[in-house]
Amino acid sequence: MRNKGLVFLLIFGVLLTSTIGAKAVDLRLGAQAQFLPDFSELTDDGADLGSLFTELDNYTFGADLRLKLFMAELGLGATFGQYVDGSDTYTEISTLTTAGLAFDLLFMRLGIGMGPRFRVFVGDGGAYVLDDADTIQPWDNFGDAFLKSPVAVKANVDFRLGKISLGVSYTVDTVYTFEKYDEVKDLFSAEWEKGRFGVGVYYSFF
Repeated sequence: MRNKGLVFLLIFGVLLTSTIGAKAVDLRLGAQAQFLPDFSELTDDGADLGSLFTELDNYTFGADLRLKLFMAELGLGATFGQYVDGSDTYTEISTLTTAGLAFDLLFMRLGIGMGPRFRVFVGDGGAYVLDDADTIQPWDNFGDAFLKSPVAVKANVDFRLGKISLGVSYTVDTVYTFEKYDEVKDLFSAEWEKGRFGVGVYYSFF
């Protein structure tokens, strides 16, 4: 136990020292792509990795904005892609707003955040959302769509090259929604192996 405590203090000290020496404010804007098949699909014994990685429909593309204030980091990202529901295909518009922590370590930045992932599906002349059973339902109003959106966890590792950063991320939805706001335990309930990988290129304005 004593050794574990020393290791924890050492890691914390390194992260704290690197953060104190980093810029107090950092604003970055970038382009991102997310790989739609989740991690469990990639590790499936029967997975055709060549097909999964080369099909354009397996990706979503968008933008990502991050603001870092000391150790705190706020993020806002949006992506556009396809969502297939049986024989129907929709355009999925997904936005993720996160609040969390970020630590600078040498040329890397390690971050983790949590926030709502707002999803809307456009097709057949209308807009739709998913219900609790992941079934497409008509979108009646913004509040309805927001309440049904899951809260997601996103982890980032960015490699800083001057004002340019290359980042990889892993995003997974929890089962918590604001529709059932009192079920706080659901914030820690997720199928962690069903997360999605993403990559991004960012420019720092400071």
